[in-house]
Amino acid sequence: MRFLVCLAMLVLAAPSAQAQPAPTPIDAETRNAAIADVGDLIAENYYDAGRGAAIAEELAAFARSPQAAGLDTGQGLATALVEFLRERDRHFNAAWRGPDFIARVQAQWDAEEAAGGEEEDSIERWAEYRPQNYGFNDVRVLEGNIGYMAVTTFNPLIVSQSKADAALSFLADTDAVIIDLRGNRGGEPELVNYLLSHFTPAGERVHYNTVLQRNADAEDLYTIADHPMGHRPDVPLYVLVSGESFSAAEALAYHLQAMGRATVVGEVTGGGANAGRIFLAPAGLIVFIPDTTGRSPFTGANWDRTGVQPDIEVAAGDALERARVEALTRQVSGVEIEGPQAMQSAYQLALAQAEAGRWVPTPAELEACTGQYNGGRVWLEDGQLRYQGSNNVLALTPFAPGVFHFPDNDTVQVHFPGYRSGRASAMRQAYPSGDFFDRERID
Repeated sequence: MRFLVCLAMLVLAAPSAQAQPAPTPIDAETRNAAIADVGDLIAENYYDAGRGAAIAEELAAFARSPQAAGLDTGQGLATALVEFLRERDRHFNAAWRGPDFIARVQAQWDAEEAAGGEEEDSIERWAEYRPQNYGFNDVRVLEGNIGYMAVTTFNPLIVSQSKADAALSFLADTDAVIIDLRGNRGGEPELVNYLLSHFTPAGERVHYNTVLQRNADAEDLYTIADHPMGHRPDVPLYVLVSGESFSAAEALAYHLQAMGRATVVGEVTGGGANAGRIFLAPAGLIVFIPDTTGRSPFTGANWDRTGVQPDIEVAAGDALERARVEALTRQVSGVEIEGPQAMQSAYQLALAQAEAGRWVPTPAELEACTGQYNGGRVWLEDGQLRYQGSNNVLALTPFAPGVFHFPDNDTVQVHFPGYRSGRASAMRQAYPSGDFFDRERID
């Protein structure tokens, strides 16, 4: 990896509103030379030689168009080229930096090559991502013992491995894991492999992708057989994505989904599947050109231009809660509640379901909850369940499927396990801690 790849991440980024440079005027000769430079670079380096040649021809036609004739600043030219090229591949990018800047960068690259190649990567080169904890700035355990890890960017392992290890260790005892990639624009593929491998079987090298390059042999990518943080091949796994999730973020979601290892929740992603490198156009442009693509052995394809298709498609803002409900539902579905941990999951699921909308039980569902229980009786009167223990008669207010509240007490939940079968087996009083008390059915 060239040091200039790091620099390119800066020079290709849009400047802040306070640091917008003054537009750089360009004449027709400079404009046409810059477009021709880009066309030549694409024809020589795009991962698909035939497609690269076709894009170069389309660029040549664009240079002769009235739209191009109206481009009289370097910044305007770069913007128009990005719009034009991203219709062909969403990983294309370009920025105007002027011929002097390009010449300085090219001289630095030439000096690196003359000195024996690229410099070793270092932590210092990625210091700008330190305030984000190198992509791992939000790791926590949600109610119901669900692990949550937001990954905001994919930095090289030299800076991100220790953070990833800490996050994975922190979540090691959770009953499900949610990886949040909403808004993550990608980065280095080695972190994709590192995270992916943690959720695959120990001792196995799973082939999950084949990398295809323009001027190199195909390379098969495999998971790590002995991950430093161990392996969790069976923990329920959910990946959150949005329309802004892109590149390496899409890769992690796509490969986990293709392997049948994770449920993807959220929006269709950006569709940038083809990795690439920075190239320099002497007339003044710095250009990112995809020179690599991938092919999943599980699907025979990738997510280029189509994006990753969620298993559960919801608005990005609703994805976390939806994934949490899915995880809680999976934890308690078909499980006989035997301890506080499972009960806490059931309690939290009821809260989440109640937030989604108040449950309106059918008459048959209400009838299924009636009966004589150890220490009390439940019956239906005027369309409402009522309970009497030793003294007062209390109304039961529907809260979530199979769950009710006593009046003036929103803390205690009253569950009726087995009500879906037409006959509840118990009347269960549940508390936020996960503690519960069962009144067994005795009629």
